[in-house]
Amino acid sequence: MGRRELDRCEPLLPPTVAGVPCHFSQPKVDLMRPKFLLAALALFVAAIATTQSADAAYRQYYSGWNYYPQRNYHYTTYYYKPTPTYQSYNYHYCISYPSQPRYVYYYNPHKGHYWGRFDCQGAAGAQYSLLKEADRKPQLEQIPETAFPKPAGMPQIPDSTDNTAIQPPPAAPQTGDAPAAGSGPPASAPPTQVTPPAAPPAAPPGGGAPPAAPPGAAPPGAPPATPPAPPAGM
Repeated sequence: MGRRELDRCEPLLPPTVAGVPCHFSQPKVDLMRPKFLLAALALFVAAIATTQSADAAYRQYYSGWNYYPQRNYHYTTYYYKPTPTYQSYNYHYCISYPSQPRYVYYYNPHKGHYWGRFDCQGAAGAQYSLLKEADRKPQLEQIPETAFPKPAGMPQIPDSTDNTAIQPPPAAPQTGDAPAAGSGPPASAPPTQVTPPAAPPAAPPGGGAPPAAPPGAAPPGAPPATPPAPPAGM
């Protein structure tokens, strides 16, 4: 058998260098790939957490304080979502009367009654007096002082089930913090406590997205500077 035939019959052996077989090169393992995947996962989790935090931050907020010169009181609108994923905001009114600057009264316009008050001079964590259902009335004159229980912590967000507490209201205007002369009676004038309007002139912001303005500023769709004239009252 010739040399060429022998060459064809020899098994294919790995090439050698100086008599030492060379190993075939293996595909390299990309050690950076697991790290890249972990980094991507971490960014994804962080994005979800940031979104949830933003939703929680805008779950409730207050508009700025407005003065109602016709009835001589200040009010702010409290916006809230019963659940973090609720698609629109519900609202209540918070009212400060110059004759009682120590308190901010919470009014439910949907049920048409006052349901509690915030003590601006109380100790932190013991500032809210939640009225019993039987003591909730459409006008303050119908609620005796003795009906307000000893202040405790803030109640939970209305209609919620996760025990998230209402944020305290912004600092109430002090007596005399009415607009400039000519825009309404001074805050020191004898007050007329009345039933607040049943609904604001415009619906609260909806669509689930937080308003463009930060909490404390007037959000899109918030009531104008003065609400409509309420029914005749006290």
